[in-house]
Amino acid sequence: KYPLITRANVEKYVLTGDVDHVNLSSGLFASEYATWKITPDKALRNQWITVRARGWDTRVHIGAREVGLAHSGASNLSSAQAEAAAKLRVDLPLQAGVQTVMLWTHKQDWDGAVWRILDQGLKTNSLWKALQARKGLGRLAVTFDAGDPEKGVTQDLTKLAEVFDTIYIHSQ
Repeated sequence: KYPLITRANVEKYVLTGDVDHVNLSSGLFASEYATWKITPDKALRNQWITVRARGWDTRVHIGAREVGLAHSGASNLSSAQAEAAAKLRVDLPLQAGVQTVMLWTHKQDWDGAVWRILDQGLKTNSLWKALQARKGLGRLAVTFDAGDPEKGVTQDLTKLAEVFDTIYIHSQ
C-alpha cells in the first residue's frame, strides 16, 4: 500500500546519516495481524527485535508512535482494560529499548470525529490514570495543537504535564 515506507527504504534513510529520529507505529495494522493469527504484542515484540537486529537504534533515536490509545467520545475502558492497553502500547516498546513513546493524540479532529487521550474537557479517565502511573519513566511524549486547545493553552499544558515529559507544540 505504501511503497516508500518499506523496511528497505527506511533503512536507506537511516544509513544516510541525514535522519536523526525515526518513529515507528506498530498498532496501525493490528487488525491485519489477526489474519495470520499474530497477536498485537507478538507483532510489536517482533518489530522491535527487527529494529535492534538491523542496528537502527545505534544510528538514530528510535521512538514508538502509538495511535491505539486515543478515542472519540468518552473512554469506556475499565481500569483493567486501560492497564492492558498501556502495557501493550507503552511498556512493551520501552522494554524493547525504544527511547520515547509518542502517543497520538491530545486532541485532534480526524475522520469526522475528535480523538483524545483524555475525555472532553480535560476529564481524567481510566487510561489517563494508567498513564499517570508511568510518569516516572520519563519517556512519554505527545503533540499539542496550540491553535486548538481543549480549554486553553495553559490549562491543557498543565494537564498534559501530569503524564508527558515531552510535549511537541504546533499550530496548524
